[in-house]
Amino acid sequence: MSRERQPITPPTIILRTPAPTDDLDAERACLSPEELHHANTLRDGETHRMFVARRALLRTELAARLGGSPAEIVIDHRPCMQCGGPHGRPYPRAADLHFSVASVRGPRPVVALALAERPVGFDLEEVAELDVVRDVATQLHVRERAAVTAALETSSRAACSVFTEIWTRKEALLKGTGEGITVPLDRDDVSDVRARPIRGWTVAMWETDRPDVVGAWALSD
Repeated sequence: MSRERQPITPPTIILRTPAPTDDLDAERACLSPEELHHANTLRDGETHRMFVARRALLRTELAARLGGSPAEIVIDHRPCMQCGGPHGRPYPRAADLHFSVASVRGPRPVVALALAERPVGFDLEEVAELDVVRDVATQLHVRERAAVTAALETSSRAACSVFTEIWTRKEALLKGTGEGITVPLDRDDVSDVRARPIRGWTVAMWETDRPDVVGAWALSD
């Protein structure tokens, strides 16, 4: 007899909307010297602002929970699952706390942080355009491709929505495992995570207040 999966507490998710009126210098003051150096190499203004906003949100929230200055929070990385290098899933050195950061660019940017007491992945995506769906869907798991194809028989809009939900769940899962988009996209089937859950993980959609943005989280069981 199979054991029924117990309900799991979702991660805490914090959203912030960057604005042109934000105090960029104050946000930069939250970053570590290494992060500031990286930020200074980003020549594109939007890329720079979004990087600073993500790291400032992360460090401010960690400092609120762990104490100390945001810039002094030490963030380490677990070994990479592909090469063993020191650039795998990040974690704060001083606490058994896990996090995942996501963002959406554009005229209505959003940065988000997921916090949990176990490995977590979180992703936000704008609903994909049809040409992206047609280009990328062919690389997905056979059941995921079938779900997109079935939706396309209804409408292009439905296909874009289904594809984006699948992609967001997949990104959240791979952020949680620490692998990222380095594994074959057809390895994991997240087309229906309720009927066919991922072993060792709970994956779920996260409802946003925008019809053009999709969110999902993955939490280690």
